[in-house]
Amino acid sequence: MTPSSVHTLINLEQTLAVMRSNMLTKQELHDALKKQTRRVITFVCCWCAALVAATYFIATQVR
Repeated sequence: MTPSSVHTLINLEQTLAVMRSNMLTKQELHDALKKQTRRVITFVCCWCAALVAATYFIATQVR
């Protein structure tokens, strides 16, 4: 092997090692998606509750 091909191979191995260290596992991805889904559901439920409360207030107080 030539020195330049050895250097290229070393760079490739280092890049691959960095890529592997940055990847998520299936469990980490599942946990992140679960957390995000719960946040969205909580936000939507709170927003809908606020709209129902505002509608009730308008219907009962405004004459």
